[in-house]
Amino acid sequence: MKNRLAATSPQVEGVVGAKACVSLRRPSVLLASLVGAGIALGVALYHQSTPETARHAGPEALIDRFEKVAFRDDVTPETERELFRHRLTRWEYPLRLGFSNVASEVRGQAANFTQELEKLIGRRVWIVSPASITSPNIRIVLPSKKEYEHKFFLLKEKNILRRGIEHYACFVNFVKNKKEYHPRIDVVFSPLAEDSDYLNCILEEIIQSLGLMGDTVQDFDSLFVEHRALRLDFPLNDKILLRTLYDPRLSDGMPREQAMIRVREIIPELLAAYEAEGLEGLYQPLRDPSW
Repeated sequence: MKNRLAATSPQVEGVVGAKACVSLRRPSVLLASLVGAGIALGVALYHQSTPETARHAGPEALIDRFEKVAFRDDVTPETERELFRHRLTRWEYPLRLGFSNVASEVRGQAANFTQELEKLIGRRVWIVSPASITSPNIRIVLPSKKEYEHKFFLLKEKNILRRGIEHYACFVNFVKNKKEYHPRIDVVFSPLAEDSDYLNCILEEIIQSLGLMGDTVQDFDSLFVEHRALRLDFPLNDKILLRTLYDPRLSDGMPREQAMIRVREIIPELLAAYEAEGLEGLYQPLRDPSW
């Protein structure tokens, strides 16, 4: 779930925010600084637009981060591992995304990543048309203010959401419906937020609904950072974490100790595959193409 207090201005990481401090009495220094800044900006933009060359965190940092996002929620302190969940949670069905009262730009932002999500998790991912007889199992909804307040305060009473309503642009709600054989997940947008907030959190909320639930306050190149600027890309670190969660050696409900033993094997292998093959080294085939 994404905090509304996060900055919403787009920025090139490591460039915007830096302040020039150059004496105008030394033109050569000024010129060199401008050239250096231009090179830095060009490199940053190149890496931003070319994910194959993106840098990832080291194996130990990724293993640590996996445990913190896969076995805890937003409100569990990162330092209190004894409070982490004891079992792994992940989605074991094809993903049918449905949208209700959501702007076309936000639907388009989600559509940009369906093929890559499919390759990373090994399950079919598609957007269900409102006219389809097939119902979505992950719904992205923008309710009315009254409906939103009702949903919010129900979760607040259960201590699932602990901050004020103004702090959330969106959150994930796991729906248990006895009439449905498969579970359903709702990604709920706040009508109090802006379209830029929805664009900022749509991919993150879909990924969190797949099992990587915990945000963090630590410095890490990821969507799962509590206070971050607007991001419309899919960070490489998050691709590795999601691919790890859906590795065939892990399963829904697996005990945390057993899962982490396997994660310590999986992540170094994925990093080696990425170094050898780029993003293709992270992808996996569909588990059951007949779905």
